Amino acid sequence: IKKSDVWVMKPQASGDNRNHIAPFPYELPYRLIKAFSYKGETVLDPFVGSGVTLLAAADLKRNGIGYEINPEIARVTIESLNNYQSKIWE
Repeated sequence: IKKSDVWVMKPQASGDNRNHIAPFPYELPYRLIKAFSYKGETVLDPFVGSGVTLLAAADLKRNGIGYEINPEIARVTIESLNNYQSKIWE
């Protein structure tokens, strides 16, 4: 296996349930959260956007706290995260 310091991941395509103008791939925060935190710890996302970092944190059993300055994006993201959270606990 060839080692590299470059991560290759599938980009977020337009139309993939995006609610933000500049989403990034779920895999990016997932890898970083998994590498640099433990279950039960808290992940802070000061620029929530579409909420992908908080989704990755939830999937990895971390607590997530986030802030979004744009009220419209915040509303859509909160709704999306609430729907996602209810699926986690089902």
